[in-house]
Amino acid sequence: LSTVGVWGRGPMGSAGVLAAKALGGKVIALDPIAERREFAASLGADLVLDPTSATAHEEIMDFSGGGGITACLDCSGNGVAQNMALDVAAPFAKVAFVGESRETMIKPSDQLIRKQVTLMGSWYFGVAEYEDILRIIETGKIDLEKLATHTFSLDEAETAFRLFDERKTEKAVFVM
Repeated sequence: LSTVGVWGRGPMGSAGVLAAKALGGKVIALDPIAERREFAASLGADLVLDPTSATAHEEIMDFSGGGGITACLDCSGNGVAQNMALDVAAPFAKVAFVGESRETMIKPSDQLIRKQVTLMGSWYFGVAEYEDILRIIETGKIDLEKLATHTFSLDEAETAFRLFDERKTEKAVFVM
């Protein structure tokens, strides 16, 4: 059974939690915003943590049985979070950076080479992956409606964008 860490609990991180749970993973969701951690728990995350907590690294290692996480997904784009993901990655783990950042300092020998970690960047899904994604959705194991936490009319667009920018919504949907 894989242990999956998801850093950053915006819409991509929320989708990551749902997908990891649907595929049978034990999920750790990390975000400094308490409401986003609560939302992650409602999506099925097994452990929710504030990554800025002094004990977060230790709690991750304890949860993983001391060996580290087998899959890490950083959706935050925060260099500290990216480094935490690399630090807690188990030997032979897979780590994906989805959140955008311009620059991050890492320690390749300790975080990648000696642990033989695979690091990849990802931006959206390629057309070639749509068939697999649809197959997973068709199983009914992922309730995509949970991702849409707010609905707005087009007349409420200014409010919708303000709330999203203030990180007070997850995925918002405009309805006609």
